[in-house]
Amino acid sequence: MKLKHLLRILAALLSATPAHAAPAARLAELARTQIQQAYPGAQVSVAAEGLSCVGGQLPAGAQSASLLNDTGRGYARLMVQGKAQTECWAQFQARMPAWIAKHRVLPGERLTNEGFELKDVDVSQGMAREMRGLLLDRQAPLASLEARQTLLEGQMVLSSAVQRVPDLKRGDTVQIRMQVGGVILSTQGTAEEPAYLQAPVRVLSQKSKRLLVGKLVETGVVEVRL
Repeated sequence: MKLKHLLRILAALLSATPAHAAPAARLAELARTQIQQAYPGAQVSVAAEGLSCVGGQLPAGAQSASLLNDTGRGYARLMVQGKAQTECWAQFQARMPAWIAKHRVLPGERLTNEGFELKDVDVSQGMAREMRGLLLDRQAPLASLEARQTLLEGQMVLSSAVQRVPDLKRGDTVQIRMQVGGVILSTQGTAEEPAYLQAPVRVLSQKSKRLLVGKLVETGVVEVRL
């Protein structure tokens, strides 16, 4: 009799565990889905043990949830719809890959693959949260970029802090092709600003010292129409 009694107790405990765990698992998934929409591109995780609701009980039979706001400290406030509406809090992480500088990079210095490492950072709080939409894409070709501002060691690289290396740099010598009607004249000049292929650029004619605006049509060649 004693053994049967113990078996009945054990069976009751085992059958009660899923019923207790199910509300937490359901609520965690509802919260994760809602938070994910506020953190596109991030890998959002919500721990069941990080859930709490008004009244101290997790709502059974939760059908849907809507995100009210998040604190910026890794907590989200949600309104959960079940048999009744319940306000709940969920602790979460939202991790995104970010390029981290291994050493200081000065403005105009070209980036290298060896000078940066890709790390997952939690963008649910702090400065990372504010900058999450500006993180440099993990697929960015680092070797074709240069710093627009100083990048400090350990700093996350933002897309606004770098730019593509120009095809023409200020001070480079260029060939200026001036087209006047059907006549094309050629002379040497100096680039007055950085430029990219098929983009406008200001150049200074070496002979006349005249400032001209043309298009960089190929490497070292600027076409000017007068």
